[in-house]
Amino acid sequence: MSPVQVLVNADTGELAHANPLAAHAIDRRVYDNYLLGPVGLPYAPLRRTETSGPVTILDTIHFLDFNAHFDILGYVYDYFDQRHGWDGMDGTGGPIRSYMRYNLDYNAFSNWEEGYMVFGIYALAVSDDVVGHEYTHGVVYNISGLNYWRQAGAISESLADMWGEFIDWSCPVLGNDSASQKWQLGETALGSPIRDMQNPPAYD
Repeated sequence: MSPVQVLVNADTGELAHANPLAAHAIDRRVYDNYLLGPVGLPYAPLRRTETSGPVTILDTIHFLDFNAHFDILGYVYDYFDQRHGWDGMDGTGGPIRSYMRYNLDYNAFSNWEEGYMVFGIYALAVSDDVVGHEYTHGVVYNISGLNYWRQAGAISESLADMWGEFIDWSCPVLGNDSASQKWQLGETALGSPIRDMQNPPAYD
């Protein structure tokens, strides 16, 4: 986490004010893996950065929009930065790397040790709560060092689900906190949720 100057009430010991000493600057990097799976990652071309303009790739066959994904990464970054003072996935402002068109599967996952996320085909990459979920895995790992195994892995999944939904509720474009969808994950992905935290067996 970036350094912060704090003022503490000498009588009560309560935090009176916190002033960040380092300016946060987002660094999003979106790659195109051309459906090549793990073989393609080292060679995937960079398609969108903070200094490049919108890309013209709109993969309507696989329901992918590189620019929408880039924007959602920005919303997720802002959520953690503004609400929790956490700068990027690693807390130090490191690059946020995301690989689109990872493979032909309907999937998404993150490698938080290496600091990147991957998204297969269809709309998971433009589902704000799914992107927030994968991003949160990186935050959890960098804060706690939890290994993704047994109970620790279950805790990481639970936190990622919860913060994915918190981000969904606040996202200015895709956010939805209606009663019927309030705890559904991925409900904007092709119109069908991945799971419902209010009714866990619903999408097993």
